[in-house]
Amino acid sequence: MDSLREFAASVGRTAAGTFDRRGRARRLDIPHWWAAAMIFSVLFTFVEWAMPTWRAGIVARWFVEFLPTLPFFALFVRRMHDQDRAGWWVWMLPPLVVANLYKDVRVHFHAFDPNWPDVGFWSVPLLACAVGYMILMVLPGTVGANRHGADPRAHDTSITI
Repeated sequence: MDSLREFAASVGRTAAGTFDRRGRARRLDIPHWWAAAMIFSVLFTFVEWAMPTWRAGIVARWFVEFLPTLPFFALFVRRMHDQDRAGWWVWMLPPLVVANLYKDVRVHFHAFDPNWPDVGFWSVPLLACAVGYMILMVLPGTVGANRHGADPRAHDTSITI
C-alpha cells in the first residue's frame, strides 16, 4: 500500500509541476510518470476505438501521446537541477518529440509519398540524443541541498490519499 501511495504522490507532484521548472525531482518520478502515462494510454485505447473514423482515432491517439509529454519537460529540468546541472539540457528533448511526431504522420498518412522522405541518417544523432537523455535521467542527484533547492529525498513530500 505504501508503494501505491508513493506512486500516486509522485504522479501528483509531476502533474502539479507541469509548468514549474523550479526545484528538484527524484529519480523515481520518471518511471512513475511513464507508468501513469502508459496506463492512461491503455485506458484511452477504448475511447480511440469508439471514434467515428480511423483518422479521428489517430488524431486522438496523438493527443494522448503528446499530453503526457508536457509535464515531462519540467520534470526533466527538475531532474537536472537535482544533479546540480542547468535546465538548458531540456533542449535535448524537442528533437526526439518532433522526430516521433514526424514518423507517425509519415507512416499513417504519407508512407509512399516522396515529398515526405524517411529521416534517414538523422536516426543516428537522435539515437545519441535519446541515449544521453536516458543516462541523465538515471544519474543520482546531489546529496543534500544544492543551488536549486533542498534534497527531495531528505523529507517526505508525498501527498496524503
